[in-house]
Amino acid sequence: SAMSDCRVNPDASKLAPPDDSSLPVFVYGTLMEGQPGFHQLKKFAPRVRTAQVPGLLYLRDGLPLLDVGNDGPVKGQLLEFLEESREQAVGIICQFEPPEQYEWRQVETLDGVRANALQGRYLNKGGAEPAPENRWSLDMDPVFSDALDVVRATAKVHAGKEFPNAPSVDWNRAFHIQMA
Repeated sequence: SAMSDCRVNPDASKLAPPDDSSLPVFVYGTLMEGQPGFHQLKKFAPRVRTAQVPGLLYLRDGLPLLDVGNDGPVKGQLLEFLEESREQAVGIICQFEPPEQYEWRQVETLDGVRANALQGRYLNKGGAEPAPENRWSLDMDPVFSDALDVVRATAKVHAGKEFPNAPSVDWNRAFHIQMA
């Protein structure tokens, strides 16, 4: 991975802003329209369009991590922020995304638009694996797909019939329902 375009951030608990906040932002994870983080940026981004950048996408602990390069392309979206609220929108991204996972990098989309993007850090550590089809969506995360199926099945098995109005409680069943 290439060096970051980021400035040093005195507050290491959040991501430093990119060098040029006037550029649109290429997003490929939870900040895409239709994904759970987009609501934070919706009012600042009247223009959202599909975009692709050269590189590879990895997953580590369910998080998508971009590795800008010559492969790919990685599928995502370009967010163009309103000029008057651009810094606020970028600030929200900097607070939302963990600095130990990401750093800002300037990229060029396949259709020639220069943009800021969050590149994954330390891609050779922590078991990062290539993302299927070089894209990410929350429904690909087992915590939000397979795990919810298990929760539903467990709840259905244990909550399928009423508890008797008796002095004794079926604690085993009650705990299974509560866990689900």
